[in-house]
Amino acid sequence: MSQPRSTSTKPTTRVQPNADRYTVLLIIALLALLVGCVLLYLELAEQGVGISQVIQPKSEVALDIILRASGIGYRV
Repeated sequence: MSQPRSTSTKPTTRVQPNADRYTVLLIIALLALLVGCVLLYLELAEQGVGISQVIQPKSEVALDIILRASGIGYRV
């Protein structure tokens, strides 16, 4: 692109892009995910389950089920 001439009398202005409907849908989806995470945390806190208990399985049987379901394989 060529630079505008310095002798030009027209002022150059930049047009800011407007948020279209897809941007609004993206924001709505982000808010829905955040609300879902907060509600899940509140539900787990009400049942007395901490985040560390959710992440780490309590037994080898649970770990075996997780590995089979994820398709990673079997532990030896």
